[in-house]
Amino acid sequence: MLSDPRDFFIKLNDPRRQNKNLYHPLENIIFIVLTAFICDYDDWVSVEDFAKENQTWFDKILDMPNGIPSHDTIGNVIKKLNKARTCSKPSEQ
Repeated sequence: MLSDPRDFFIKLNDPRRQNKNLYHPLENIIFIVLTAFICDYDDWVSVEDFAKENQTWFDKILDMPNGIPSHDTIGNVIKKLNKARTCSKPSEQ
């Protein structure tokens, strides 16, 4: 059986500046994006719409005291993840 993918997401380094304005955990954003993409939503606005339409379900499995992240937040977080991934040096072997 496949284990809960959120266990993997928690281990990722969050590229965002850690401050009091960090309202949505990285693992929640990634989980929302992954489930939306699996359901064939392919842009940040539609991902936000998908999350809002399914908020009752997300509320059951994610701790989301600040609700659904906006499409701008989702897009910015994913862009920072991609930038962090492409800018990091490959590990030496």
